[in-house]
Amino acid sequence: MEIKTKYYQTYAGERCMMIPTEHLLEIIDELAVNAKFYMSSDLDDVMTEKINAAIVDLLKNQKFRYLPLNLVSEAFTRGSLGELGGTTRFTVRNVVTWLNQMNDRMAQIEAERKTREDDARRKSMEDGFKLTKERSNLFGIACLLKASWHLQDPEYDLCTLDKIVHLLELGYKPEHIHPSMILK
Repeated sequence: MEIKTKYYQTYAGERCMMIPTEHLLEIIDELAVNAKFYMSSDLDDVMTEKINAAIVDLLKNQKFRYLPLNLVSEAFTRGSLGELGGTTRFTVRNVVTWLNQMNDRMAQIEAERKTREDDARRKSMEDGFKLTKERSNLFGIACLLKASWHLQDPEYDLCTLDKIVHLLELGYKPEHIHPSMILK
């Protein structure tokens, strides 16, 4: 069912502890009405208010305060439809069961996000290492090439490894690089 309270869209992605209590209570009231409808519950309004107050306390001050509101809403919907376990009555115990399922789901989502970040960081480090390794190889080739030219002092100093590596990076093959290309 569609959630009609004006506060839901405002706080959908927020953690429950950040939502003002009166706004959260209004949202939970509506979620409870929908859940009771799905469960065909005949719970009276006084008892529903007590249950909702207990749920808000759990969401604001206790174990589930870090859950985002959209997962709480999903817990009420899926739980009342029987997808998350519990009994066929609308009770605090059942809602806690549903919220525990969403808490596990949030932990899974967080673990997947961390894995993606770790994979991206690892790939970045590997790419950096490969670039460093390739550059080191080019400097090794440049060093061997410079030594093979048997240059004398003034030309030797002018033919820097950086200039030779630059030519290698431009695509010149080592056998085609000559000191005259660098000493121009």
